[in-house]
Parts: sequence; structure tokens; C-alpha cells
Amino acid sequence: MGKKDVLVVFTENSHTEYHDDKKYTIKSSIDWISDCEYYLTIDEATLPDFPFSSGTRLHIKITKIKGNKIYYKSTMGTRSWEGRMMKNKTPD
Repeated sequence: MGKKDVLVVFTENSHTEYHDDKKYTIKSSIDWISDCEYYLTIDEATLPDFPFSSGTRLHIKITKIKGNKIYYKSTMGTRSWEGRMMKNKTPD
């Protein structure tokens, strides 16, 4: 995994990001609104200089799925940004 790659693991109610070859994590809870929309609440982060604190809530909307790519829009307050994830098999 390259330095810019982030492994994201979803379960039904949780979201964990692994950064820097699993050296740092961001753990969050998920509250699903629909099949393509949820609220993500940050529970814990060990990533240095991470700009959000525990309890920060983001609104995530999946905007498109094309092959193994999942496109989404994140919103927090008045800030919005778009991103893309690639669906992979469950990690070992």
C-alpha cells in the first residue's frame, strides 16, 4: 500500500480508516438513513494533525457506483467535498 492509500473497512454500523500502512486509525460510527446515505460520527482518531475531533458528525451520500468504484459526497456544516473509494474483498 502506498503512502497516499487508505484502507477503509466498513461493517454495518462502523467505519475504520487505516493510514500509513495501518500505523494510524480513524474509527467512526455509522447511522444509516437509506441504502446510499448515512451519518458518520468520529469516535476516535490517532492520525496526527487530523482536523476533526471525536463527536464530529459528517453526512455522507453515495452518488454513484460504477464497477468497483464508489463515489460519494461528504458534508459537514457548510463544507462539502467529493471522494471515491474502491470496493475490495474483505481484508485478512
